[in-house]
Amino acid sequence: MKIYHSEFLHILSERGFLNQLTHPQELDHACEKSGVVGYCGFDATALSLHVGNLVQLMVLKWMKELGHRPIALLGGATSQIGDPTFRSDSRVLLSPQKVQENIAGIAQNISAVVGEVDVVNNHDWFSDIRYLDFLRTVGVHFSVNRMIAFEHMAQRLEKEEPLSFIEFNYLLVQSYDFMELYQRYGCKVQFGGSDQWGNIVSGVDLVRRALRQQVYAFTTPLVTTAGGQKMGKTAQGAVWLNADLCQPYQFWQFWRSIDDGDVGQFLRLFTMLPLQEVAKLEALQGAELNEAKVILANEVTKIVHGPEVCEAIQKTVLNLTSGNWNEEDLKLPTFSVTSQELANGFSILDALERAQLVASRSEGKRKVKEGAVVLAGTKAVDAFDLLKKEDFCEGRLLLCLGSKHKVVLLLQ
Repeated sequence: MKIYHSEFLHILSERGFLNQLTHPQELDHACEKSGVVGYCGFDATALSLHVGNLVQLMVLKWMKELGHRPIALLGGATSQIGDPTFRSDSRVLLSPQKVQENIAGIAQNISAVVGEVDVVNNHDWFSDIRYLDFLRTVGVHFSVNRMIAFEHMAQRLEKEEPLSFIEFNYLLVQSYDFMELYQRYGCKVQFGGSDQWGNIVSGVDLVRRALRQQVYAFTTPLVTTAGGQKMGKTAQGAVWLNADLCQPYQFWQFWRSIDDGDVGQFLRLFTMLPLQEVAKLEALQGAELNEAKVILANEVTKIVHGPEVCEAIQKTVLNLTSGNWNEEDLKLPTFSVTSQELANGFSILDALERAQLVASRSEGKRKVKEGAVVLAGTKAVDAFDLLKKEDFCEGRLLLCLGSKHKVVLLLQ
């Protein structure tokens, strides 16, 4: 492992955040002083970020924690183009209205995780830019020969897959973001996922050629699970940071249910716990390792959803954990649900019918709409949401209708 003198790069290196760097020694030297301005970009392709984006958010969080100035750049302009990086087809173009909706949700995710931070929208400068001026200022510094040599471009061309002119421009637009942020904020560092290396390096080159200034960049590694899967993807889809898209209890359960081999890596990346404590937790064996998973789930949930939400989840888990049921809980009626039923699709509405809490499906839908249905302490928002294995704690799921009617679903 390379030794860094700046606390920022030292911590990122120790915790596994660093993959590639453009100028390691110069960047390390710059970061020895406080107040370094750095940014990471997020395109607004969905209403929320997902746990795969947490790597970048945690870098922003560490940057702020260590006395530097992080900037979260939202792609109000680039989201209307679509990043072609390592895609075999063109992205569906989003309307400006949809992009704005997505930006509002993503900005909330960023503030929740990082705290008070500069959130900038690249539409602020692209909305007024003149095309001919852009070509003369930016396009003159780019070689088409080099652009088509980038791996993701070369793959599309080699396979004779369509590559639109608007996608081809994405590299120039993202590169220009770095130049603009340097001029507006004195931003000297850009970072992003390893798949963005080509785009990021192009931004460094543009600032050097157009402004004759040295800036720096690094990428974070692609995080995969012990099973080789891309981080944040489950059989049911992405694990979102927005509580409306992924209930906090389900979010907590995602972390609680990770593979044993992922505990150490995830504690280093997704919590602020000291590495000495992480090492002790990672060394636990057998059933004791579950304690480490609970700590991981608690810490990440606190960061994303806040301490109060995490405390409520812990109370729910305590009531549902074997051996901690109170007398009232022990008397609750139980109804069974099989794993096969979950795999085939078993909704909240199905659960209400199974538990005999409603007389009809229309009543069930109405109760959910009224906010009267609560699963594991979290209010249901859509009667047709499917239950997942991760919703069950120790094979149990508390289902409530109002304050008087409670049952326990048992996963068989």
